[in-house]
Amino acid sequence: MLSPESPLARAAAFKIASRWAGIGSVVPTKLIDVFLRDEYLRSYSIALGFVHAPIFDQDYIDRARARMQADGWSAEEVRQARFVVRDED
Repeated sequence: MLSPESPLARAAAFKIASRWAGIGSVVPTKLIDVFLRDEYLRSYSIALGFVHAPIFDQDYIDRARARMQADGWSAEEVRQARFVVRDED
């Protein structure tokens, strides 16, 4: 069970309280388009949890690289991939 003091528990409580208060999503979400050898592969919708630090495009790209590896792309393909970070509509 999560301790009420853990960052994850605080983030979850904040999100729930925000929803009850009618505040929109506080989770920054972006679409990451992935290209390999100038061909479009796919897009990942990446949501980085509520954090107390600036979020940069590289944070989303790092998460997309991890998702590519989890999807079975080789380390070389992940290394060669190029990414376009854009706001989710």
